[in-house]
Amino acid sequence: MSYSTIGLVVLDGSATQQQGHYPVTSSTVIRSRASVASPSWLLAAWAIVPAASVIAADLPADAHIDHVTVYRQGALVTRVAQVAIPAGSHRLILRGLPADVDEKTLEVTVGDAGVQLGTIEVVRINEANFVSEPERELRRRIEEAGDQEAVLKDEVATADSQLKLLDSLAANPAGSPNKAVVDSANLASVLGTMASGESGARKRVRDANLQLRTLDRQIEQLKADLSKVATKSKRSTEVRAAVLASAPVTAGVAVSYKVGDAGWDWIYQARLDTAKKHLVLDRQGSVTQGTGEDWKDVD
Repeated sequence: MSYSTIGLVVLDGSATQQQGHYPVTSSTVIRSRASVASPSWLLAAWAIVPAASVIAADLPADAHIDHVTVYRQGALVTRVAQVAIPAGSHRLILRGLPADVDEKTLEVTVGDAGVQLGTIEVVRINEANFVSEPERELRRRIEEAGDQEAVLKDEVATADSQLKLLDSLAANPAGSPNKAVVDSANLASVLGTMASGESGARKRVRDANLQLRTLDRQIEQLKADLSKVATKSKRSTEVRAAVLASAPVTAGVAVSYKVGDAGWDWIYQARLDTAKKHLVLDRQGSVTQGTGEDWKDVD
């Protein structure tokens, strides 16, 4: 039987791969161990799979946070997902993990005996390639709408200046005694032109304000759409795990990892009843985290 070799690596930008030959066991867990001495964040563990088992497709796993264990310093996060895995070799893709994931603690599990894990690759995603295409498109449309808004505001300001000039002429068309603004022979014609110009300027202001209101609603909707897809962080971690399924199956997938930017501490509150000369001391735990993840309603 012929074999092809695939590797277990952690990448930070670019990486040099090192290979060895290790059999894929029936265990559904492969735990990464990073070598801190390696500048390319290389993880050593390689799996041998049949050459015919070519990776056929990437399988994105929309893994939500299932539970979090918070320590005094750091936290252990577990995400879970249900993934339909066709028969053959594929690659699970778990996106949107925090940038400070401790790769030494990373574990991926698949809850089906018919699915074997091959290799795990951890990739650091930076700002340049982290933003999704829908987010880029929405940001472009918001920018274009902002440019249109600026043009309309300039048009309103210009029309307002014209109206102020016309109001000034209408208030004193003859000017000063020493210098007439409009001579008596042309006064009627000038006043007619002023009336026409004022009407046109006011129409431009009305039209521009209507367009501005429409643009404001469009920008508000675009920003609402953007909030649904926009990244909460400019850096992220992506986990890619090779899997080999003997038959099509929908399996539970879990990934757990430790993050450093989290912890808990005690908060004390003292309440004094001066009438009864009674002091009550309450103690509560306060959890803080800056991972960029949403831990709301998580066990």
